[in-house]
Amino acid sequence: MERQAILGQAEVRGHRISSKKLGLLMAAGIVVLTICIVTPVVLIKPSGSVPADDFAGQVVASQAAYTHLDYLAQTAAINGSNSRSIATNYIYSIGYVQQAIEAAGGAARFNATVDYFVSPYWRLLNESASASILTIGNTYSFTNGYDFRVLRYSGAGNPTSTITHVKDSCTAADYTAANGTIVLLQAVSGLADCDLYTRAMLAEAAGAVGLIAYATKASDGILWPRVRASDWDVSMPFTTLPSVGVTSTVAQILLDTTEAVTLFVAAMSTHVPSANLIVDTLDGDPANTLVVGAHLDSVDAGPGVNDNGSGSAAVLAMVSVMGAKNMKPRNRIRFCWWGAEEEGLIGSRSYLRKLNATDPAEFQRLKANLNFDMLASPNAVHLVYDGMTAPPSSRAGSVQLQKLFETFFNRSQVKYKIQPFSTTGGSDYFPFIHSGQCFCYAGVTVKSRRCSHLNDRDLTGIPAGSIATGAGTEKTPMERDTYGGTANAAYDTCYHQSCDTLQNINKNVYDVQLAAASFAVWHLADLPTLGALRQA
Repeated sequence: MERQAILGQAEVRGHRISSKKLGLLMAAGIVVLTICIVTPVVLIKPSGSVPADDFAGQVVASQAAYTHLDYLAQTAAINGSNSRSIATNYIYSIGYVQQAIEAAGGAARFNATVDYFVSPYWRLLNESASASILTIGNTYSFTNGYDFRVLRYSGAGNPTSTITHVKDSCTAADYTAANGTIVLLQAVSGLADCDLYTRAMLAEAAGAVGLIAYATKASDGILWPRVRASDWDVSMPFTTLPSVGVTSTVAQILLDTTEAVTLFVAAMSTHVPSANLIVDTLDGDPANTLVVGAHLDSVDAGPGVNDNGSGSAAVLAMVSVMGAKNMKPRNRIRFCWWGAEEEGLIGSRSYLRKLNATDPAEFQRLKANLNFDMLASPNAVHLVYDGMTAPPSSRAGSVQLQKLFETFFNRSQVKYKIQPFSTTGGSDYFPFIHSGQCFCYAGVTVKSRRCSHLNDRDLTGIPAGSIATGAGTEKTPMERDTYGGTANAAYDTCYHQSCDTLQNINKNVYDVQLAAASFAVWHLADLPTLGALRQA
């Protein structure tokens, strides 16, 4: 039934969408492409002929986002799959977006390029809970998913050895005793420039045979960081250490034992070619470029219709309306569909890193970023990201973008919640607001410093604004009373699961988010002072 709903006629919360055959899509999807479109946006007091409110209304009324969502869901089902991940059907999603850009005017309106990059890719070879093991002799056999969890980008192996506890350190000499043992580290370092990947590589260089990372507080449960550099590039090696995260309770048991501990992890890490789709509007001032982005990939586990077909389709709907209405922005708009977001924002990080290194003048033309990720959660809260939580180099402009979204919600009498930007990743806004700094791998250390290829330029972060409707976090009773919905249930109960299909889309919520996103985009596209946001 699910496949029939995807490939036949889909109904999204009472909204019926007619499906078409994939035809050219499958042919176009043979090649992985990255497109970014540049288009004008209008702020609170638009100066152009089309007010931002009118553009927002046209995007919602066009129903184009639902048509695009339907097609993206279809691409997940090609070849019997149920995913649009970079390892499965992502190329077909790119092919569809390319087709839609052509339908909106193609080369006569847009300059589309494919930005190729290499992404890391990691998966367990056996997803069943019993396939990964953590035991202490014959005394304890811990439960996967409750006591421990395999860390993303863990190496593979089956070591049995004693435990060496290394206190928070990024000094190689402190890991000497780990030789031949399983090293026990706290998952989150209290030291600057001392992430888990750095410490894992130090332990591996010292001869450790496994790694266990523990949460320091019971309330943290099992922390699940990647054992990989955040700002990864292909020169950085993967760790070979089988690695798991454990609760603070399990950590105490491990600290107290003198018995040998056994780990078993079957996993693989590799490199996968991928791409971003970058599309610039031919109209608009290129010196003042607005970047409008959404990630196009899903996780392996499901089709990702909400995460993030909803954001990708919203951005594409704006392009469709602009093409149909022959709308010309004052400022150039760069529409971007990012790849490998689910692997750690790899596509957007790679794009900004390469642009900064190869064309610093163009990098400086990027004045603001709007990011749209998960706009239709079934148990939603309308979230507006807090510009005050951006780094100092991008904070002032990000606050202005926050206020723009708040203006829309207040005028529409829609209740919303202020959400802090993630400090570790979150979504593709992260590389923009942190673009005033970079992270380099040097030997086995990762340092937050100016990268040598940037020639120590004084960088200014790119301000970002974002809205969303929530992922796997549970809605509180207080939020239920304020925003409606169901308490003690996730904002999106199908987050990163196979059930994130068209039936997971909350149409009423999506229409509000579409209007808010389109209002902000067109307002900024037509804003005479867009460039001031980056220097605010």
